Amino acid sequence: MLPPLVRLGWAWSMRKIFAPAAISAAFTATTRELASRPSQLRSIAAESFLMWIAAAFVTPRHNDIFVPVGIIAGAGDQLFDAPAEAFRLHADLANSVVDIVPDAGHMVHLTAPQAVLAMIDKIAALSTTEDAQRSDR
Repeated sequence: MLPPLVRLGWAWSMRKIFAPAAISAAFTATTRELASRPSQLRSIAAESFLMWIAAAFVTPRHNDIFVPVGIIAGAGDQLFDAPAEAFRLHADLANSVVDIVPDAGHMVHLTAPQAVLAMIDKIAALSTTEDAQRSDR
C-alpha cells in the first residue's frame, strides 16, 4: 500500500520539502519511482528512526571540533525551524560560519548550490588564515 501512497503524495511532498524554491522537474521525475520502491521505503524508515534515536540520546561534543565549520539553512524551511537551529549550532561552535539562504527551503543544497560553493570558499579561506597564523607562532 505504501508505494502507491508515496506516488500519490509525491507532488505535495516535493512542494513542502523545496518551498519556497522551485522544484527541479528532473529531480522530481527521477526520484519519484526510486523513493517509492519498497526497499527504499524500508531504508528511509530505518534511517529516520535511527536519526531520531541519535538526536534524542546524543551527548554534544562541540568542544571537540577545532576545524572551521560552515552551516547553511534555508530561510523558508517548512520541515523545521532550520534558521533557529543553524544559529543555535553556530553559538555552540567557536569556529563556525552561518549562512541563511533567502528563498530556499529544506533542500537548500539542491536549490542554491551557489550558496554551498560560497560556503566552501569561506571555510577554505578560514582554514588558510588559521594555517598561516599557526605557522607564525
